[in-house]
Amino acid sequence: MHDFDVHLLNAIGRRAPGLLSQHGVPGKATRNLVAGGMCVLMENPEEQARLTVDPSLLPTAVEEMLRYVSPVTFLRTATKDTELRGVRVHS
Repeated sequence: MHDFDVHLLNAIGRRAPGLLSQHGVPGKATRNLVAGGMCVLMENPEEQARLTVDPSLLPTAVEEMLRYVSPVTFLRTATKDTELRGVRVHS
């Protein structure tokens, strides 16, 4: 791992410790946040450069990643046929 990766993971662990399982192993949400956050940083190399030069910006970056990447998804499944705002939803 590169120093930047270690700093990022440490910042995530401090900001959102609940994203780690009870055994300290990254869960799905943590993996999604790290992967999504790294993709965003690769698409914005100037931002990654800022964070590399000044790791004190990482806590704020993690906050933005949590907001922007949204590592947790929720799906809803219809349990019976219904109508929602005029749209037929099948189970």
